[in-house]
Amino acid sequence: MKKVFLLVSCFLLVTFYPADRNYAKGYKTVTYKKAVAVTHSWKLVYKKTISKKTVTSKTIYMTEYNKKTKIPLTLSLSKNKKTIKVKPKKALKAGRKYVLIIKNIKTTKNKSIANPAKKVFTTLKPIAKAPIVKKPEPEVITPAISESVVKTTHQIFKADISEKKNRLTVTYNLGDSRDSDIILQTSLSVKEDYRLTFTKIPAAASVFISDDYSQSLKKGHNNLHGTEKMKENHITIGLIRLTGDYTFAGVLTNSAGVKQPFTLVYNMK
Repeated sequence: MKKVFLLVSCFLLVTFYPADRNYAKGYKTVTYKKAVAVTHSWKLVYKKTISKKTVTSKTIYMTEYNKKTKIPLTLSLSKNKKTIKVKPKKALKAGRKYVLIIKNIKTTKNKSIANPAKKVFTTLKPIAKAPIVKKPEPEVITPAISESVVKTTHQIFKADISEKKNRLTVTYNLGDSRDSDIILQTSLSVKEDYRLTFTKIPAAASVFISDDYSQSLKKGHNNLHGTEKMKENHITIGLIRLTGDYTFAGVLTNSAGVKQPFTLVYNMK
């Protein structure tokens, strides 16, 4: 009687308490701890040759974990018929859990090749994109002098204004002027208040312009007092041409005390 009881007990344990619950459900489940890329492809390698007829969306498919909707896959069988490549047709969602199911795969001799399997995996989380830092627009520094004009007896000449290595150069090209003409006026338009000080005066001009020449320039239009001295002394273009060099060097100082080197060139060629 005891033997019969022990046999019945063993039968019940084997039938209703399986050692591996995954096998109890009919699937061998493998859970991957390491996340994979959203475009990851799987290679299922077998020892025996596989029947191509059994490699279908019904025998190999993928879903999000605990969901039923199948994800479109590309399935391909190797030339030796021992490897199946599985790849999603579109990239999976980042940071999501998926399951790849393989079942009813058979050999070319129509024999089941393995137990049904589930591969549970997670895709890599999206990489946070670094914020796009826009480079600051380069500061556009307008020259201290925006416009300058020389008026002679018969013509008006607009200056060429350039700035290089912080030195501001104003050039009047008077090559077309007549020798008999007199420079009547030199005007400067400035963007703010400045103090103009000449540090170098051409020898021909030192007769009527002092070495310590300085003039206050107000924001907007200003006439140079030095030119008025040229007019008073009837300094002709021809006379200036004879001297050759007629370049004034100086400094512009704004109300904050910032200084900028300054050159005034009367080009007679």
